[in-house]
Amino acid sequence: LYVGSEVAYGGWISTYAVMQQLATPAGAAIFASAYWGAFTVGRLIAIPTAMKISPLLMVAVSYGGAFLSAFILLLFPTSLWVLWVVTIGFGFFTGPIFPSIVSFAGQLMRLSARLTGLMFLGSSFGAMTLPWLIGNLFPGMGAVALMAVIVIALGICLAVLGMVINIHRRKESAVEKEVTI
Repeated sequence: LYVGSEVAYGGWISTYAVMQQLATPAGAAIFASAYWGAFTVGRLIAIPTAMKISPLLMVAVSYGGAFLSAFILLLFPTSLWVLWVVTIGFGFFTGPIFPSIVSFAGQLMRLSARLTGLMFLGSSFGAMTLPWLIGNLFPGMGAVALMAVIVIALGICLAVLGMVINIHRRKESAVEKEVTI
């Protein structure tokens, strides 16, 4: 769902800007460029930051920032300056998510080639499915389909992250009890 959100935003933000009459077709491409530029900066800044904070904290902050950015655009869908802030914020916060998730997964379990392959298979499926779904929803829902699907997808991601953290903490607690006994 995360990779689908990342790809969908980058692929559909220009269409969103045109549909909301915030840019001409020629001018709307700048939003995609700004998004992918902010995405790159976010991923680059995440490299030294990852040496100082845990992958879990990086994932939580990144998901939270991405979700908040998407939600704000859902609240103010026709504001040009909100679109700019959200495009840059969403790109910046989504950049670190995938490598941080892989790192966090490596802390939770031994990542074999098979598990890593399944992670990439799932991300590829999301990268195909969410943009396709949004494209099919545009005619009926309008431009709001982009942010609605992304907010729902990231909300599900945050819920799953919460469940994983809860399960992980329970397992750590059980191991600590066994060690002290």
